[in-house]
Amino acid sequence: EQRPGGGIPNTVPVQGYGFPATMPEMAVDWWGDACVNVPWALYEATGSIDILRTMYPTMQKYVKACRFWAGFGIGKHRYIWHTPSVLHFGDWVALDAKEGSYFGATPNDLTATAYYANSVELLAKTATILGKVADAEKYFDLHARIVKAFQDEFFTPTGRMAARTQTAHILALVFHLVPQKFMKRTVDTLLELLKENDGHLVTGFLG
Repeated sequence: EQRPGGGIPNTVPVQGYGFPATMPEMAVDWWGDACVNVPWALYEATGSIDILRTMYPTMQKYVKACRFWAGFGIGKHRYIWHTPSVLHFGDWVALDAKEGSYFGATPNDLTATAYYANSVELLAKTATILGKVADAEKYFDLHARIVKAFQDEFFTPTGRMAARTQTAHILALVFHLVPQKFMKRTVDTLLELLKENDGHLVTGFLG
């Protein structure tokens, strides 16, 4: 079901709402990232590179689509995925959402950029495993640029995350997006957020 431009529909097979009618090439974070995350998870579980070899072209096309949609920004923002929220589900059905909303409190450009960075990193690792040295170098370089842009955009100079949500801190930590000098503050803030909710998660799908 992947589109020629690399986009992955929200449902496979498409059920009529897989893409917005006016955006047939749309890449949607997390849902689309499955074409990268699932092959990688299978590789980690089995040790077989067959799934990576088979899915590599699909993974490349998807990352290319992400890069296209993130590329509408200027300067460092060329690596921040600022797609309008209506085209992303964000931290879907998070418990920290506003009353009556399915969208969690974490900004969609933060969640989209975090998953974009993760997919590019996994693609770079896949290229390395498959012996595609030039590709690996290209994707590791792209990943470094996305991480730098993420840190510039979503961390203050003193290390406070722009979004004080569990999901923002979880994604930054799990996807290695936290500047090393701010690691302790990020972990401590996440622990505070958990304590404020009596030890409960209030994340959505992504968190």
